Amino acid sequence: MLVELRALHSALNRWLRGHHRTEAEADGAVVHIFVQGKDGSAVYGDFMDEPKPQTNEHDIAVPMGAAVLTLHTRVDPAELMLKTAQADLTIPFQPPVKLGQTMGSLRDKITLPIQSDVSRGSIKLYLRRHLIWAVR
Repeated sequence: MLVELRALHSALNRWLRGHHRTEAEADGAVVHIFVQGKDGSAVYGDFMDEPKPQTNEHDIAVPMGAAVLTLHTRVDPAELMLKTAQADLTIPFQPPVKLGQTMGSLRDKITLPIQSDVSRGSIKLYLRRHLIWAVR
């Protein structure tokens, strides 16, 4: 049983290295970010500044208490174009709510407007260290 637990722990750590990052907000709060390619592949390398080769489609999940904000993105890396970015909000026991959709060049900051019954505002998307970043 101990060997099985060690193998599970090792597999979980390997998965987290490739799919999970944390970011500190200005107020000191820590945000956990989980990202994977549409095919389930890892997006991050073993170090924060060393991303692995990526697929062009990603789902980025940001847990916010009981709710989860998910960004579905499709990127053309040769042109640095965000072909589509859609934001959904998932609340337990409810179907996902589409919050908004946008497209544009990653050379510029792209604004994804949020206009729905559950939330209003915007998410800004931009390129940093070869990764797409989002801020609210």
